[in-house]
Amino acid sequence: MSKFKRFLSVGLAALLAAGLAGCSGGKETSEASGTESDTRNPNAVDLGGRTVKIWASYQADPRLSESAKSEPNYEEACATWDDIERDFNCTIEILTEEDFDYFRNGFLNAFSAGEVIADAIVGDMTYSYPTWIINDMMYPLDGIMDVYGDDPDSPWDPEISQNFVYNGKCYATKEKNLTLPKYVMYFNTRLFEEKESLKQYDLFQLVRDKEWTWDKFVEVAKAGTIDEDGDGQPDIMGVASRAQPGSFLIDGLVASNGNYFVKRDGDKVTFDLDSPNGLAALELAYKMAWEDMCLGVTGVFDSWTGGEDEFKAGRVAIFAGDRGDMSFNQDMEDDIGMIPFPIGPDSGGEYIGDYPAFDFWGIVNGAQEPEKIAKLLTAIVSNNGKESENPQTVESVYEWQVDMPENLEMIQIMLDSKVNTSYYGYKVFIDELLWSDYGLREKISPATFLATKKPIIESALEALWTPITVE
Repeated sequence: MSKFKRFLSVGLAALLAAGLAGCSGGKETSEASGTESDTRNPNAVDLGGRTVKIWASYQADPRLSESAKSEPNYEEACATWDDIERDFNCTIEILTEEDFDYFRNGFLNAFSAGEVIADAIVGDMTYSYPTWIINDMMYPLDGIMDVYGDDPDSPWDPEISQNFVYNGKCYATKEKNLTLPKYVMYFNTRLFEEKESLKQYDLFQLVRDKEWTWDKFVEVAKAGTIDEDGDGQPDIMGVASRAQPGSFLIDGLVASNGNYFVKRDGDKVTFDLDSPNGLAALELAYKMAWEDMCLGVTGVFDSWTGGEDEFKAGRVAIFAGDRGDMSFNQDMEDDIGMIPFPIGPDSGGEYIGDYPAFDFWGIVNGAQEPEKIAKLLTAIVSNNGKESENPQTVESVYEWQVDMPENLEMIQIMLDSKVNTSYYGYKVFIDELLWSDYGLREKISPATFLATKKPIIESALEALWTPITVE
């Protein structure tokens, strides 16, 4: 699965866990406990019985989502959407083909044709940032939605809102959530219990004590690279990575050292990966692969799923993966532990987790009654105003997904480390960097690799931040 689709699937799962997606049985008004006046949303507004259209990359209406039917709160989620339609006197229509290309291109094509395709939009802005914002395709939310958290009960995340500010206005936002940082490390607990070279390491305790640093990571990776039959080839590899060999490891290491690929320069961004704290991450991975020989990049690891397959087979000590890879425990006999990426030398002594916040809600420019649509969206993401009564917890969201209670503790540490980043929205980074191996297999030095990519990326960034002209 590609990175952006995995990102969407994880984000949708979080919505379902919050009771915001999933249900059957049409759109009849539900029977609520107590009197009708007691259950109405006091912040509701009258939309006059009209149909409100939401352009979406997935089926956000739980009543029409087949995948939502397996969720434990399915019936409650359906009833909530019924209540929202009742309270706002409207019908909500989700316009979706559940296809990312259709979602992205359909919205852009409608804009080019002068068509207001929907009232609101929800999905992933990957490949579309900042195009949709700088070309006035989105309606500014300042003044009609509490995107900056002035009210502590606001469901919107003020830090994520800052990602979508342009010319002093916010054009998209996302609800507060317990979604993990993008990049997570996993380890095979059996190997750490059985292999003599690994028994001395309690990774959970190292994380607690903030001793899980780059240096300690390399030390453990070397100890986990084990030649059991003496043929000169490791039977157990210390570290492997999701996707292209080394790619997810580098992505996570970059963020863990306080570099986010780009940096804001007013209302534009500039390439920043070649700064010392970014280059250091590539150099560390290069050294682990070719000098320490504890990072798998060749042989069985030289494929998109090579690292994943070897980890699932119990032949990798530490796996640099995606937050969704906690599901590997369903395919493995061994238990797996979850830990954050190690503390980088330029991180200020703190764990840093990269959270590319591009799953968003927004209002389409040209929509009727945007102020009322803003209130409707707030009701949708806040469980019709009930979210503050039963807020999510780490246990409620993740307990059923993990192998051991220590993982819940690590998840909280990772949630506390989240930094919202913007580079994941840029097509150029996915095509030139995130889907590459950063030159590892060809032994291209990090400085040389970045020098070849920088002109391409700088040119693309300049073009992306230049408004387009529609005839």
